[in-house]
Amino acid sequence: MLTGAAGGIGTFVARALVRAGAKVICVGRSPQSLENLQADLLQAGGEAFAIPFDLQNLEAMPTFVQAVERLAGPIDILINNAAVEKHRPFQNYSIADIQAITTTNQLAPMTLCHLLLPGMLERDGGHIVNISSGAGKRGATINSIYSATKAA
Repeated sequence: MLTGAAGGIGTFVARALVRAGAKVICVGRSPQSLENLQADLLQAGGEAFAIPFDLQNLEAMPTFVQAVERLAGPIDILINNAAVEKHRPFQNYSIADIQAITTTNQLAPMTLCHLLLPGMLERDGGHIVNISSGAGKRGATINSIYSATKAA
C-alpha cells in the first residue's frame, strides 16, 4: 500500500514498485489522478489498484484497511508517503490547517502502522517505509508544522 501515490514522488515510487514486480495499492485523495496512475501502471504490465481515501479520516481507517485487504489480499509493504505542506508563518495557520497537516503527516502513518503491523508479525514478514523530509531535521520559519510532523 502506497499513500500519496498520485502526486509528488508517489508516482515514481509506484512505477518502481511495478518494475520490481509488486502489486501496488495506490491510495490518495484524487480519484482522477489515481485512475490515471493505475492506467499507466497497468499499461506498463503491472498489477495496480486505485483506491481513493482521505487519510484524515482516522475513524474510517480500520474499515478502509479491511476493504483493501479483501480486494487485494494481505498488505506486505506499507509506504507512508502522503503529506500535507502549507507555507506560512506559524501565527497564520488556522487550527484546521494544523489538524490537517498533523493528521495526514503524523497520525495517519502511525494509525496505518498500528493496523497493519499485527498481520505482518503474524505472517512473519512485511515492510514499513515511512517517507520523511529534510525539513524534519531543520525546520523553516514558514513551514514549522510540516517540519514538526516530519521530525515526528
